This record gives sequence, structure tokens and C-alpha cells, in this order.
Amino acid sequence: QLRMNLATIAEVGTLIAWLEREGHDRLAVAGFSMGGAIAALVGALVRRPIAVVPAAAGLSPAPIYTVGLLSKSVAWPALAREASGDARAELGAMLETASLGRLAPPVVRDAAIVLGCTRDGFVSRAETEALARHWSAELRWIPGGHVSGLALGARAMRRATLDALG
Repeated sequence: QLRMNLATIAEVGTLIAWLEREGHDRLAVAGFSMGGAIAALVGALVRRPIAVVPAAAGLSPAPIYTVGLLSKSVAWPALAREASGDARAELGAMLETASLGRLAPPVVRDAAIVLGCTRDGFVSRAETEALARHWSAELRWIPGGHVSGLALGARAMRRATLDALG
């Protein structure tokens, strides 16, 4: 998973550089859920003036796997056998190393809009708000949960992307 994420970030960075060389000057990255987390990482790591619109993503992946709905699918007893202490705390600490809070905000903060889902069981409101606060970005809400947010939030994502592009 981590290698795939790193490869995706590198690929998007290369595509952005190529688009810039081709004369495109209004560029954006956007995504939902894991795609939103990747878009946010691209915005933080690719130091270019691009619009960034992560949806259903938070500041850190740790709470998603240690507190949110996905924590119910983690094999905690198996992890506890491998852990030197509290498996949940150890997994959280490992995932916290990928927190966007450890990275600088996007180059153009005014071109970042964070979207959250009002009833998301995977990414908490607090994590979405923390990302928007860390970036000093506009925060918008899509009514619904994680799955319905994807199904019903396409228009909101398009609008936010257009607005972020200015």
C-alpha cells in the first residue's frame, strides 16, 4: 500500500511537470477517500502552484484504522501477538508518520479546498477539520456518509475544483 501510494505521488508529480512544460498553467489534483488522501499528499509534496481538492480525507490516516469503521476489520489479536505493547497504539504511531500535519501546506493555500462528508464513519469530521485548519483552507461539507458522499458529492467536487482553479 505504501509503495503504491509513493508511486502514485511520483507519477502525478511527473504528469504535473509534463503538463507545465506543455504550457498548461491551471492544474488541479482532486480525489475522494484514498484518492483524496493521495491528492492531499500530492498537494503537500509536489511543490508547484496547483489547486488541491481532497474529499473524504483527513489530516492523518491513523484514526481511520484505529478508531473509525475500518478499525473493526483490523485483526487486533493477530497484531497484538506481533506487537511489543498495545497493538492499536503501535499501529497508530506507525500510521501517524504519514500525517499531513508533518508536511507543509500546498504552495497556493487559496487554491486548496477540503471537502468532508457530514456523516462519514471512516474519516471523522475532526480529521477533516484538522486538515483544513492545517492548510488554512476553505472547508466544505457534502451531506451524507462516505459511500453516499461519493455517489452524491460529484457535483460538489467539480464545483470545488473549478473554484480552486480560480
